[in-house]
Amino acid sequence: MADQRSILVFEYLLADAAAWKTASASMKIEATTMLTALVEDIARLQTIRPVLLMSSVGADLLRSVVNIDAMAEILICDVAPTNWLDNPSRDPMLFDATFVIAPESNNVLVDLLQQLQCGIWATVVSLNVPWQMARTFTDKFRTFEWLASRDIRTPATTTLDNAVAEDLRQQETRSPAHCGDRSKLMPDLFDVVIKPRDGVGCDGILRLQMPREHFELLLQSDSDDEPWLLQQYIPGIACSVGFIGSGPDSPPSILLPALQDLQFRNGIPHYCGGQIPCEPDLSVILQNVAQKLALCLGGFSGYLGADIVVSHDESGGASAHVIEINPRLCTSYAGYRCIAETNLASLLLHETSDREIRWRKAVVRFDSAGNIHADASGHQKSAQPLDNPGIE
Repeated sequence: MADQRSILVFEYLLADAAAWKTASASMKIEATTMLTALVEDIARLQTIRPVLLMSSVGADLLRSVVNIDAMAEILICDVAPTNWLDNPSRDPMLFDATFVIAPESNNVLVDLLQQLQCGIWATVVSLNVPWQMARTFTDKFRTFEWLASRDIRTPATTTLDNAVAEDLRQQETRSPAHCGDRSKLMPDLFDVVIKPRDGVGCDGILRLQMPREHFELLLQSDSDDEPWLLQQYIPGIACSVGFIGSGPDSPPSILLPALQDLQFRNGIPHYCGGQIPCEPDLSVILQNVAQKLALCLGGFSGYLGADIVVSHDESGGASAHVIEINPRLCTSYAGYRCIAETNLASLLLHETSDREIRWRKAVVRFDSAGNIHADASGHQKSAQPLDNPGIE
């Protein structure tokens, strides 16, 4: 079709064979799940010609999952994506827009977005969040400061250097998923989470206990060059909310609040999937937080996901803490697309002016690999508190 827009799409790990080799199993699953879901949705848009940048390894892998050659043009990239983009012989004007999926760790996402939104690629529309916004939210301490400065409830957080983080991780006070017995014997112990400052998914995260006074002392010693975070642990129901931006001049579309299935084993969290939507009472709490977040975020292009924990006190009162903001496509997209009557790719790629999302009356459950279990009757199970923080 003559009026098709050509959009360069790539997922970093599937485009970089060297990065794929060193990635964790969970990151590989997420990468394949997200790109497969997105490409299938793009293939339904008659106005888009997707061009996928992939390594030979990535292309072979995706071909084993889906008939990718029938959905998109494949460009084989046998160098790092950053080198491919910077090749002087490359003509960015062959593309009308770009969309990239990449992990936050090691500044990968920010560097790619800066490369695609500046220099020789600046004349090509980027359908991702601005790189400056990504820089804030890929740094989990900057995220904490951003949330706190806007009166959005978030756990107390400080930074740690490598030596202190390793010392804490080796302590015998590491707590299992439920650590009430130790707390009864030592009531001054305080539940905390240690995580990489620029981590992705559950990689490198550990829940443990430490004396409350020690935690409060560490809160007074933030540093810009420390790579670890120490964060107050918030027990409750782990949830998330997605946002799709429609550009700098319009507020983002807020997706349905979702439950996260997270399980702690010996203090280490494991993301096992989720459910969309969550029950109505919980949705009301989450929608209020999401609306405040949307107002603070303002207009942007791309996808954002917010991890939120909802806690209930003894009197039944509820409070919500925003744990993290992920400035990238999240695995929950696989669930959202199955319950949406609207093609979400049409919003992501700015192919529609109608920003209202139509949802089916159903409940969708999905695992970490993107396998879907839908209950078309719309029956919902009651949400049970997952004694863990929201991590995706």
